[in-house]
Amino acid sequence: MYKVLIVEDEDIIRKSLLTSMDWASLQCTVVASSGSGLEALSMIERHQPQIIITDIFLPDLDGLELLKQAKKICDFESIIITGYNQFEYARDAILLSTVDFILKPIDESRLADSIRVAGKRIEEKEEVRRLRNETDAVGVSYLRDDSSFLDSFIESSRGDLQLERALFIIRSKYIDQLSIENLSFDVGISQGHLSRKLKSFTDMSFTELLNRRRLEQALRILENQNSQRFYEVAERSGFSSYKRFYEVFIQFIGISPGEYIRNKIIKDEKGGVE
Repeated sequence: MYKVLIVEDEDIIRKSLLTSMDWASLQCTVVASSGSGLEALSMIERHQPQIIITDIFLPDLDGLELLKQAKKICDFESIIITGYNQFEYARDAILLSTVDFILKPIDESRLADSIRVAGKRIEEKEEVRRLRNETDAVGVSYLRDDSSFLDSFIESSRGDLQLERALFIIRSKYIDQLSIENLSFDVGISQGHLSRKLKSFTDMSFTELLNRRRLEQALRILENQNSQRFYEVAERSGFSSYKRFYEVFIQFIGISPGEYIRNKIIKDEKGGVE
């Protein structure tokens, strides 16, 4: 269960959030609630919440400043609720990697969706940390049968959790219909910011990274079997169609999948004779 802290100075809204949301179905438990930013800060130290839902305007410490200070205490995902639709608040919320910026009156369905996104982000961060611990234990980077060119990038991106998480998602979810839009949403930064980060760090665009990861998997499949059903290889590697698989294969390998298999068969036969 994810630990949730609610910070809202309006008693009616705070109590409504406590009682009207089906927290158990969202895999959450509300560990504390407060109408004060300063009090919430002490609660954060005590409870170490994983999700913080806060209003912006609080009587002592505003919600944005609360989140900034809380970042020094623990790792969490945040959702902002407010009655003010002003650009500067939304901009600051984005800079703080807030999951959502929800205007009052609160749409409970949207809030529930945002909490689910927060939970997904937490799971991804925990998976990254788990992999870190595994690789630290053996002193090498991502020792797995399905090693990837992305492993070294992920390893060296430590210290930039957003970048590390984006690279890890590309590495692990390449078979899904990934896009820069949904990846930036999952990571919690704008598309432009994420695109620049990826290009600056890897010298490749998001599309290039994804295509290379998918092609890497396709080559692994082809190495293990002399398959002529290339549409199946394309599907198992995350390509949207055989045509797209063929285009990327030619782009990176320089020959068609069919030529690749023929060359492999000839090489295997020569190896068998020798």
